[in-house]
Amino acid sequence: MIRWPLCLFLLAALLLPLQAVAAEPSDKEIAAWIEQLGSTKFSERESASRKLAALADVPEVLEKAIDSTNPEIARRAKAAVHSIRERNFDRLLQKDLTAVNADGFDLFLERMLHQPGYATDARWRSLERVVDGMVARAGKLGNIGYRKPFDDCTAMPVHTELNPLGEAGSRLLLDGLNTRYSKMSRCLSLCSGSFGRVSTIDHCVLLMTGDLEGCSSLSDSFVLCTGRVGRVMRMQNCIVLATGDFSGGVSARSSFFQVRGVDRHSSATGNTYINLKSAPGASADENKFVESEEGPLSMIKLFDLERLGLKIKQTDSETRVESVPPNSLLGRAGVQKGDVVLSLGEQKCDSTERLKELIFRALAREKEFTLNVRRGEKTMNVTVKTLSGDDKR
Repeated sequence: MIRWPLCLFLLAALLLPLQAVAAEPSDKEIAAWIEQLGSTKFSERESASRKLAALADVPEVLEKAIDSTNPEIARRAKAAVHSIRERNFDRLLQKDLTAVNADGFDLFLERMLHQPGYATDARWRSLERVVDGMVARAGKLGNIGYRKPFDDCTAMPVHTELNPLGEAGSRLLLDGLNTRYSKMSRCLSLCSGSFGRVSTIDHCVLLMTGDLEGCSSLSDSFVLCTGRVGRVMRMQNCIVLATGDFSGGVSARSSFFQVRGVDRHSSATGNTYINLKSAPGASADENKFVESEEGPLSMIKLFDLERLGLKIKQTDSETRVESVPPNSLLGRAGVQKGDVVLSLGEQKCDSTERLKELIFRALAREKEFTLNVRRGEKTMNVTVKTLSGDDKR
């Protein structure tokens, strides 16, 4: 026979500790802990430090305690604030990485550039945090001189071309090669396609789905591109991440590189190279070569057809579907195993890479697209409705 009063009593006893853990401390308790940071007893100082470091957010009174005239309180308050912010940053960073990597970091950038209403302040902040995370990862692997040139990108105006207002303190959405102005300064720029003919890039963050054609001077900047980096004559205090090669230049100093290869430096000192045995013009005595699977580029994932659940087998000129889950984006639209993809809209698909390119562009720019497929002896159209990054595929 079940004794319900006893069961309820035991359940309440189990829940009480959970409620106590979940309860936020009062302002009075926090003030008392801060005061205990200066206690003459080491155990009290340690206990107060642990309690403050465990807070969910940084209260104003703890922020002010950093400027305390008591050096012990100031030191411990600063450590607690750092611990809280670092923990919250890591939590938010993991959430941001999950979002930007869901379909591919490059597709996320393309949607920011081309999908109306997608480039919200929240997504700009996500990109900024991802950059911060990659900078932190670079700092753990090598000496870097780069420092982010702004605290909050969402306080800066948004422009779609380089103009006088966009040259300093702006968010830029740039599509393709830009030739109008010769200088970029203190900008966060998202670029689609090849980008170049800007002679000076200074204190900028550049995120590109394509190539950076090169420039005369690149300084105090963060560059990530899903392509190659052309010739840069002078480079200093930069982080350069690229899936392709870096052509090099005359001078590279105090910079961090994770690239496929470096063609040539005339002079290179104080740089860190990730997963390169050597770089022409960069001696091991004056530069650092690091082998690591944890380079900043490992934090992001790029778009691939298999992210849509689509496996393709290329035979001669036929692009055949090898498998596609029924509950995936393309599976729900009606694509089936064995279909031969002939075209997307009016554009012919004669290779896996071509199909990937066309679907990538359509997902970023179109509300829907049509695949023309051959199934057995029949040819038919399959309409795929694209989904925003907030929807599950």
